[in-house]
Amino acid sequence: MIVLMPITEQNWETAADLELEEYQRDFVRPNAWSIAEASFHSELKPMGIYRGGTMVGFLMYGKSYRSERTWLYRLMIDKKYQGQGLGKQAMELLIRRMRDEGYAEISVGYEPENSVAERLYAKFGFQPTGMAEWGEKTARLIL
Repeated sequence: MIVLMPITEQNWETAADLELEEYQRDFVRPNAWSIAEASFHSELKPMGIYRGGTMVGFLMYGKSYRSERTWLYRLMIDKKYQGQGLGKQAMELLIRRMRDEGYAEISVGYEPENSVAERLYAKFGFQPTGMAEWGEKTARLIL
């Protein structure tokens, strides 16, 4: 079982130290970037993904500071913990959390080569919405 916990002064370095496999590094911005971005934009919510007291991944969601849309900005599982269903569990928790917080939809963007992300989002009912101007595929889930 996993839980989502906010990134704080006490755990941000652990989040920044999480790593992806080499071939995945172009798929997601570094966690340190996301943490810095959230420090300037309070509507962004960076979260650690924990299993048994160990941070195994990171995600960030929130309302866009550039538009009215709500986004899942980041989702990553550390390379040591991949292949264990933790990304799926994190999505289940995040969707429940966002519903509880009153969000009406979730948009997501991902690199066209990231077929794992595409399959994960499709399993949860995200519908493709096209290509973003920044070169990512996008999808949306109505909550």
